[in-house]
Amino acid sequence: MRNSYLSVLVKILFVLITLFTLAFAKPLDSLDFWQLQQSNSKANLRGLSIVSSKVVWASGSQGTCLKTIDAGKTWGNISIPETQDLDFRDLHAFDENTVCLLSIGEGEKSRIYKTSDSGKTWKLVFKN
Repeated sequence: MRNSYLSVLVKILFVLITLFTLAFAKPLDSLDFWQLQQSNSKANLRGLSIVSSKVVWASGSQGTCLKTIDAGKTWGNISIPETQDLDFRDLHAFDENTVCLLSIGEGEKSRIYKTSDSGKTWKLVFKN
């Protein structure tokens, strides 16, 4: 008897919580923190590293590395010269200036590059 009472109570609470959530929840596309950004890049972007509300780094196909310092209003292409055949699938930004960029591919196409001057110069730190 006690178990059936608890079971009914749990079901009622579940229904009430669900109705409350549906009544007051906003759809994801209406939330203020989601904003469509234009990178003006033809690359497939795959990596993203957020440093602050204004500074974001992105990476992708065709050797692409992008950076914004104005919350995505503009994107600078800071790709590494002669890496158009690399697929940068991930990156990690330690701060506004320091980033490690990872390419994945067969043989020597798997690499890690690092910049400490916001992409002005890049150092190859690993090559398969």
